[in-house]
Amino acid sequence: MKKVLALVLSLTMILGLAAAYADGYKIGFSDIYLTPSWMQEMKDMLDERVEFWKAQGKLDELYLANANGDNSRQIADIQNMTAEGYDAIIIIAGSATALNNAVDEAMAKGVVVVNTNSLVTTKVTSVLATSDVEYGETCANWLIEQLGGKGKIVLFSGPSGVSTSELREKGARDALAKYPDIEIVTTLNSEYNEAPALEVVMPVIDAYDFDGILALGGSLASASLKGMIESGKPMVPITGENYNAFVKLWAENIDNGFSSIAVAEPNWEGALALDLCIKILDGEKYSENYELSRPVITNENIGEYVPNDFPDDYYLISNLTDEEYKAMLEVK
Repeated sequence: MKKVLALVLSLTMILGLAAAYADGYKIGFSDIYLTPSWMQEMKDMLDERVEFWKAQGKLDELYLANANGDNSRQIADIQNMTAEGYDAIIIIAGSATALNNAVDEAMAKGVVVVNTNSLVTTKVTSVLATSDVEYGETCANWLIEQLGGKGKIVLFSGPSGVSTSELREKGARDALAKYPDIEIVTTLNSEYNEAPALEVVMPVIDAYDFDGILALGGSLASASLKGMIESGKPMVPITGENYNAFVKLWAENIDNGFSSIAVAEPNWEGALALDLCIKILDGEKYSENYELSRPVITNENIGEYVPNDFPDDYYLISNLTDEEYKAMLEVK
């Protein structure tokens, strides 16, 4: 009898847990691609948060769709999630405009849509993102200060036509426009990959005299610093991002007079977007726009990040605690 009772109790507990999960929300995540190391880190942090919310009985399913850089596929992913009755959809957009109709359809059917990292131009339930314009301004203002408001610089931006690189460059140029004694000797563009970036920047390092490099991306900064070292020219300040290859090389050259600033794109954005979806679906007060602050690495705090055992293409950042997730979504 005791064995039967124990079995009944065990089955009751299992069925109770299953019911709790079945009552949880069904949330989709439409990502333009998952290949880059930044996205893989984002996914790892998201996976941790998924398990947290499942354990709370708040989440039944998180389906992550990878469009592999194909806007048409991302549109189809969003449409399928809408048709299948997902409670919410998180979007990292591959295009500012191509997804708009699919997003409008989801919104019209009452789906909660949270847009993070790379944004669409149509209305969503809530936007949760950093400002790429602010990134460019922060880097430019730091370099201007290093040069005392005058000098020659190389402006090294990401791929043409990509919203992230164009917005970062806009922020940088807006800041530079206030200082007529800062001269841009040349403007470069490269994909966010160190090897092609080095091919682009090396001829410029050899051909031009300049006082600083305004690099608006981690791999661009890493390539610029490697190029300066290979050329044997005196060190100049170079701006960057929390890309490990760059931060490690930076730390190795501080004693040689090198200085920098690394402005981070936080990988926990995806996990925070999941928290926001659950907050909205629970009927809690939320904001339609969350502008996230970016962690910053400088010569003063670089020792908190290196040395480390992470691969070169890792983006150095700490995950949030449960309390920090909650605090970031509070509405004042």
